[in-house]
Amino acid sequence: MSVNVRAIAAGILTATSLFGMAYTAFAMVRLRAFEKRERDARMAGSPSITILKPLHGDEPQLYEHLRSFCDQRYEQFDIVFGAADANDPALPVARRLQHEFPDVPIRIVAGSPGKARNPKVANLLGMEPFVTGDLIVIADSDIRVHENYLALLAAPFEDDAVGAATCIFSGLPNETPASRIGAMAITDEFSPSVLVAATLAPVDFCVGATVAVRAPVFREFGGFASIADCLADDYEIGQQVVRSGHKIVLAPFAVQTAVPERRLRDIWHHEVRWARTVFRARPAGYAGTIVMHYPVLLLAAAVLNGFSMLSIALFAAGAALRTFNHTEAHRILAPRQRASSHLLPVRIVLSLGVWCAAFSGRRVGWRGTEYAVDAEGRLVGNPGDL
Repeated sequence: MSVNVRAIAAGILTATSLFGMAYTAFAMVRLRAFEKRERDARMAGSPSITILKPLHGDEPQLYEHLRSFCDQRYEQFDIVFGAADANDPALPVARRLQHEFPDVPIRIVAGSPGKARNPKVANLLGMEPFVTGDLIVIADSDIRVHENYLALLAAPFEDDAVGAATCIFSGLPNETPASRIGAMAITDEFSPSVLVAATLAPVDFCVGATVAVRAPVFREFGGFASIADCLADDYEIGQQVVRSGHKIVLAPFAVQTAVPERRLRDIWHHEVRWARTVFRARPAGYAGTIVMHYPVLLLAAAVLNGFSMLSIALFAAGAALRTFNHTEAHRILAPRQRASSHLLPVRIVLSLGVWCAAFSGRRVGWRGTEYAVDAEGRLVGNPGDL
């Protein structure tokens, strides 16, 4: 490679990295603003709420996660637990909670999924007839919330223009290094990027940690049947809400999502599915996230520049900013977890590998089954088909 080509390549890498560093700095500003907003958030308690909790298997700490939804300081809510298989091992946990919380209307729906290629949506279709609330809250089974969750979530709906609300979230790891590395992708990378996106443009998406939607709006766009074959069901609900002429707001608090994986290989498969989901939903935006991999890009630029003093200084600055991003995100979004800065090199390399893998295939692995995804983000054919 000639000197000029090396210099041009190094310049492109450096410029891209500087943009990524500016983006990260802005994300830290938005995290600080979110922290203040969370402290100042007020509660509301007028609309009735139906919580839909799709279940699949006896996951680690399933009881604790589901119990947090039962133990709410909110008067008008009911819960529907649903499993596609009538013998699903998660159902005894749901029945235990039904017994422990006799004052909470809890219904268990099992063995009656609807027709959908997306297995989660098929489960939700079986639960949909039992919705009774003014608001519908859909949250995955691995989510844990605080006791004021519903009261805070209901507050934005005092504005009649709001059709849906969603939440950012932090990763809740187990004791393994692999799980902590997986949690970093959520706490350090994903949730701050959502805060930035919500600042730069009106929110037109929801994320699976919490999707809260007005029941009339939900019925207006056709309910779960309208997203039966979509891989990114939470994102598509948000799109449907916006197409219906309603706003989506970002709730002023974060919830927690469990990261149960114990091996890096499992983290890889999970994150590749997630990355391909995001890529299919927003291909241009996803491609642009290359700027977030600035530590590796700066290292490559330093190599091309022969480790000049300037390139080494820029790499050190990028590494310091990424470390600050990690510690600050954990302080704000996951204050009860200790930071794991020593694992950052693995996280940084893994994130770049996952980013690349999103472009390299149409298969996604989901709970032990492979699915094919078309160019519009819809599940096609039978599981495992291309």
